[in-house]
Amino acid sequence: MIAKEIKNFTLAEMLVTNTGLPNFPSTLEQLENVLETAKRLQTVRNLFGRAIRVNSVYRSRLVNEAVDGSKTSMHLQALAADICAYSGKEGDNRDLYSLLESMMKEMQIDQLIMYNKKAGDKSSTIRFIHVGWTVGTPRGQKLFK
Repeated sequence: MIAKEIKNFTLAEMLVTNTGLPNFPSTLEQLENVLETAKRLQTVRNLFGRAIRVNSVYRSRLVNEAVDGSKTSMHLQALAADICAYSGKEGDNRDLYSLLESMMKEMQIDQLIMYNKKAGDKSSTIRFIHVGWTVGTPRGQKLFK
């Protein structure tokens, strides 16, 4: 059972939003994707060896619009996560990004985006890391925003 494989994350974390809007999957496929993304994050957490903070996984259409998300965001399908090291330490965030970067092929990561305090400046402090998957062939795309 998938739930037993997910020891460090809760459903509430996968559905978290600070918009105050309803944010619960409306299809079984979305709910299955929430569980699959949590399982993937558990794998990352196990390898990272430190706690990970989840800022966003699933977003309803209303939540996605409220946060000005892309209309094609994989968050709408629960196939993306915005995360950072729970410690908030820059070194830990850099370690987390490096781990994800090294696992792109193995984990079939479609998109890895480092969001920095100075937009586009990958040497500035990391705000969070977006990791996304796709139903098709992963692009292996790395961006800095």
